Amino acid sequence: MKTKFTILNDPTARNHAYMMSKWAIDIEYACPKCGKDRVVTWLFPDQDMLYEDECCNQIVHFEGFRDEGN
Repeated sequence: MKTKFTILNDPTARNHAYMMSKWAIDIEYACPKCGKDRVVTWLFPDQDMLYEDECCNQIVHFEGFRDEGN
């Protein structure tokens, strides 16, 4: 199941992440199990990102998108 998210910073506020990918963004989402607010940097938002969140060891899946404005 895809995880809903909100973009916090576009581009990312993290200099190291920005040096790795100029497309990196910071996003906020809720843990799929407990609902706790979580934040992560997504290096390549035009590609899906899938990983195990450390909060409750749940898989989160963010669907990639393209910014039509650029």
